[in-house]
Amino acid sequence: TYCASCHGAEAKGDGPIAEHLRVRPSDLTTISKRNEGKFPTEAMHKVVDGRQPVRGHGGGDMPVWGDAFKNSIDRSDDATVRAKIGALVDFLESIQKK
Repeated sequence: TYCASCHGAEAKGDGPIAEHLRVRPSDLTTISKRNEGKFPTEAMHKVVDGRQPVRGHGGGDMPVWGDAFKNSIDRSDDATVRAKIGALVDFLESIQKK
């Protein structure tokens, strides 16, 4: 729902708008591989909620999901925002290549 337009249905960085972005979206299935085989849970929370800048994130290329969830039509409270971000991070961990 949140990532596929840029990162693709299989999270490999090949979404339908990927070729139109200044910075090509990363392959989200290789986060652990790029971090010595360990999934960086805390860092991923910070990337998704916008506290840790990442090239291509947080500017015009990727929404800061903490703000997007908080300001969405359902006006999520802080606990709901944390839960949504936690679910995204859990999903990212679950799709890591072994």
